[in-house]
Amino acid sequence: MMNDSNKRPKVKVPITAFEIILEAAGFILIVILMVKTITSYSTLPDRIPTHFNAAGRIDGWGGKGMLWFIPAIAGVMYIPMTLLGRFPRIFNYAVPITSENAAKQYRLARQMITALKLEITALLFYIQWMTIKSANAKEFGTGLGIAFLPITLVAIFGTIIFYIVKSIKNR
Repeated sequence: MMNDSNKRPKVKVPITAFEIILEAAGFILIVILMVKTITSYSTLPDRIPTHFNAAGRIDGWGGKGMLWFIPAIAGVMYIPMTLLGRFPRIFNYAVPITSENAAKQYRLARQMITALKLEITALLFYIQWMTIKSANAKEFGTGLGIAFLPITLVAIFGTIIFYIVKSIKNR
């Protein structure tokens, strides 16, 4: 199926206060993630947790240089998602986009991307925090916890489903 984004109306949709709050929270989390990584690095042992299984338990170890992997992923994810949010016209939609519904649909799609970006940033922040905490524990911590995976799946898929339902209701 061809993408019909070239036929969609070009509508400038102002950013809402809600989106500004989500963006600010995501950016602050990225900054805190970087600061926490920088300030923790020198105090970590040479071997740190590098992988957690589905139950949230540590099942992989590596050098402390791996600590930079999570902030790198966060940055690589955050920047393109921010840019993508500026072009909601190119997204795929559950409903046809018309001149009557374009502004509402574009706003909903942009809010979904912004919410997902914040959720992913928060998840990466939590993984990094628990990696540092587990690495510094005398008896190596239990990892992320058994609830991490279900909470992650509910948060991500819940957000996607919420915005798809809103999109369909606002045809």
